[in-house]
Amino acid sequence: MYNNVIKKILKMPSDATLTCLGKTANGATPCADPTLTSGNVSNTICQSTCTAGACNDTPTGAAPMYGASTPPCGLTSTTDKANFTCPTVTGTTSNCTTSSSSSSSTTTTNCTEAKKCGTCNTSGGTCTSCPGSSTISGTGVVLSSGSCVKMTAANKPTVGAEHVENYDSSTRVTASYSCTNNHTFVCKTGYYAYIDETNTALTGCYASTTVASAPLSNVSGTPTTTNAKYIIGCKTSSTNYWLTNTCINGKVADTYANNNKNCTGTSTITNCFTGGWDGTSQSCLACNTGYVVNNAGTACIASSTVTALENCGKANADGTTCNTCNTNAYFNGSGVCKASAFLRIVSGFALALLAYIVS
Repeated sequence: MYNNVIKKILKMPSDATLTCLGKTANGATPCADPTLTSGNVSNTICQSTCTAGACNDTPTGAAPMYGASTPPCGLTSTTDKANFTCPTVTGTTSNCTTSSSSSSSTTTTNCTEAKKCGTCNTSGGTCTSCPGSSTISGTGVVLSSGSCVKMTAANKPTVGAEHVENYDSSTRVTASYSCTNNHTFVCKTGYYAYIDETNTALTGCYASTTVASAPLSNVSGTPTTTNAKYIIGCKTSSTNYWLTNTCINGKVADTYANNNKNCTGTSTITNCFTGGWDGTSQSCLACNTGYVVNNAGTACIASSTVTALENCGKANADGTTCNTCNTNAYFNGSGVCKASAFLRIVSGFALALLAYIVS
């Protein structure tokens, strides 16, 4: 009787357990160890000779596989154990690699909220551009060593910097604002931006009611304001002109040649709020509320029910995650854009890409 009780309590370990312990069950043949060589990418490295699979694995392919991170317990060679890095296999052995081989997986590192990124390099978690709104961090931000840091007086236009609404390009230096190089900024309602490449001390924001006075009077003619959100007056060493920046209400310049000269055309892209031109084809720079510009700039995709597209100006190619935040927003650490203020302004992507034609 005691013998029967003991037999029920003390069961013989399974073949797999015995193999892990370096033992072999009576009459059983132990699994053969694979021979691993650093850098070897043979499809057979991760395969077990056991018909039921090796220790700690879940057989998934044509042959049983070892587990994602735990070496097969039968390995006795220190070198083999060090070289063993077989990844999880999903029906194929083609991604089986060893430690010195390149991995097939990609790690995503979201940019932290503290960096205030407008766009993010997720391979390293660093900013590749900064949002343009002057409300970010209370002063506006500029790119520095992978983060968007507070702007100082050395980054801002000389005159009326408090009236700047958005900085359009990545170059944000007092002496470097230039219409010729597209290093521009735009001013709040009631003000026009003026960029003087011959005297940067005059560059800044001026009341729109002072067009007849210097320095706005340095620009000939009258700006075209219909359906234009911003106006920029430009003076170079050889010419002067007005820029009609950011068409709104579904409008666009009537032709590519007139880009940034008027907003008399109508966007052919459904739900486009700010139209633009990409060569001879229309593009969309900002969409109506509830929509986001697709990655190619050729359509507006619904975003109201997609959390990852909140406060987003331009989506990634997948159409479900954000590439570029609105100009008044930045990535929050989880790949979603966080607005810095409850303002209805067009995307930073739109402002950054608004080009002009100097004829």
